[in-house]
Amino acid sequence: MSTAIRVAASLLLVFLTPVCMSAQQTIVSVTGRVTSQTSDRGVTGVSVIVGGLIVTVTDNDGHYAFRTPVPGSRFDIVFQRIGFRRRIEARNISDAGQALTVDVTLVPVPTVLEEITVDGRQITIENPGLVGFYERRELGYGRYLTQEEIDRSKGFDLTNVFRRLRFPLGCTGFTPLAVYLDGVRVYDAPNGEGGTTSALMHVNDLVAPSQLGGVELYADERSVRLPREFIPAGPYCGVAMFWTRRPAGPSPATLTAHVGSLVGRGADSRFAVGGGFGFPLRSESSLRFDASGQIPLSRTSDSWRAFMQITGCPLGVDSPWYVGVGAALIKPRGGATVSSLEVSPTLVTGVRLFDRQIRPFVELRILDPTSFDEASGMILTGMSIELGART
Repeated sequence: MSTAIRVAASLLLVFLTPVCMSAQQTIVSVTGRVTSQTSDRGVTGVSVIVGGLIVTVTDNDGHYAFRTPVPGSRFDIVFQRIGFRRRIEARNISDAGQALTVDVTLVPVPTVLEEITVDGRQITIENPGLVGFYERRELGYGRYLTQEEIDRSKGFDLTNVFRRLRFPLGCTGFTPLAVYLDGVRVYDAPNGEGGTTSALMHVNDLVAPSQLGGVELYADERSVRLPREFIPAGPYCGVAMFWTRRPAGPSPATLTAHVGSLVGRGADSRFAVGGGFGFPLRSESSLRFDASGQIPLSRTSDSWRAFMQITGCPLGVDSPWYVGVGAALIKPRGGATVSSLEVSPTLVTGVRLFDRQIRPFVELRILDPTSFDEASGMILTGMSIELGART
């Protein structure tokens, strides 16, 4: 009889242990903002780490938010980003469901630039983790995407970029893919429906392709070729590692001066001069608004043209190519009333050369693109002057 009691007690302890352990965990919600000590502006791309795992990354204005279970009554939040001193914030919690606000200021530190030889050419990198990335790429144990290949992939999120590495078919919820961002493992986040969002989908929400300097994937037996610190405990089907680059700062407002030639209407071609003004609509400068005007240098041509357009960079903020749509307001010569003005839809495409404060550009504007008889093109070349330095 005593033996049966001991067996029953042991079974009861086995079933109750997970319950007791889960009861010791507290769900906390944390929000806050990360700013720079020198500029007091929000810092984007800061990894927020709890329990050794990345739970979120700050947005373009430095804000962040996460909800996660923590053991005990005290936990640490680690903030780290290339170019800033790592910071640790310790917090005490008193009850389940507690909401905390943690605002921090990071101290900038000089970024150590390293020059390495890649494919016979010298490149400069700011993220020390990319040194190991290129060393492993030379050995060829895994599958790799460099910064240039990521930019050429034309992916708007990591899912499209990652397809180029042939995702391992053996990965399931029981044999997960271990995901690292700048050497720190990414958290499998709760999705709010009683389940979890895989770390691969989670990192897709944390960083954009334009922020990546390298991606590497090790599947099956290739994972054992990794450095020991990147081999996770427990079952896994592969390891994916993402390394960031320093994100491009917001582009400031610009002034432009340009000359152009209107073509497409036979003998009515003519030259024009003009200028304009533009400012970013989004802080990452992938979308901006521009307004400009031209005065045709011909007595028989229109009196003036005013253009308003929205342009974006479909290949990322680091790409010189941009496209957009807009409208042209045309005042014919001799037109004296508002009713004489003509309005034409416009398609825009162009490239900005050199990443400097003064940037030459070449742009093509197509007026009335849906009308074969009236369509015309304006080829412009000029200089844009950025009103302030990038940050």
